[in-house]
Amino acid sequence: MFKKDGKVNENLKNDPEDQAQDYYYFLKLVPHVFVDHIEEQQRNSYSYSLNHNKKDASSRPSLTIILDYAPINMILSKEWRPVGGFLTDMCSIVGGVFIIFGLLNSFLVGLGKKLKGN
Repeated sequence: MFKKDGKVNENLKNDPEDQAQDYYYFLKLVPHVFVDHIEEQQRNSYSYSLNHNKKDASSRPSLTIILDYAPINMILSKEWRPVGGFLTDMCSIVGGVFIIFGLLNSFLVGLGKKLKGN
């Protein structure tokens, strides 16, 4: 329909001589709640996704609009965390990286030994 700059997408314009089309529009809404525990504020918002499609009409042209409202509510919160929790998270990430690289190294060394025939 429209490009990000707000101009009409020329590829979707129809000529009067074009054959009849079926148009499908899919709109998905997801509610969000932003909770700021530091400033004691709460904001409600929605995110959406709009997709469209068209195909040649089999008999008569039609327009189908499908609205999908997500049954979930995303809650995003902002709050203070102690420094100890942050350091624990960083140590777990670094430890996980070392473990993954260790497993990958042992797999590649074992594969190399099998390929050499030792």
